[in-house]
Amino acid sequence: MAKYFIKWNVGYGDSYEVVESETKEEAMSMAYEMYKDEYENNADYDAVLFTEDIAENYGLEDELDG
Repeated sequence: MAKYFIKWNVGYGDSYEVVESETKEEAMSMAYEMYKDEYENNADYDAVLFTEDIAENYGLEDELDG
């Protein structure tokens, strides 16, 4: 088995690791899985009811009804 240096970046700078793999394609798959795991662990999203306060805070007053 060969050693590969894999790296990924989800917007916070490079992360990297040395892995053992039979092929480059397998090592690329490992890099993708590491990227995906880090990306998913750093995700931040939400859904809240749209209110007048939110409209004012985000400059979306034209989205208010009436």
